[in-house]
Amino acid sequence: MTELSTEEQFKQWLKSLDKNGDGRISKQELREALRSTGQRFARWKAWRAIKNADLNRNNFIDGNSEIEQLMSIAAKWWIVAGNDDKR
Repeated sequence: MTELSTEEQFKQWLKSLDKNGDGRISKQELREALRSTGQRFARWKAWRAIKNADLNRNNFIDGNSEIEQLMSIAAKWWIVAGNDDKR
């Protein structure tokens, strides 16, 4: 999977996930994006990421604080560089 090495690259990647243009990332949009990049267990990872990053509990990633939370999760689980831990 391609590694996103900066916060800006990650934010651009998130924008590209918003297929319906509503300014929010749904679990379905995240799942499809993870699948397209070859992630294993994409359904579970998308569910878990939304569950942990969705601070206002509206079932979407929207707003800077939720994006930052999602970046933290992504650094641990999948695609963002800057985390030296082996995944």
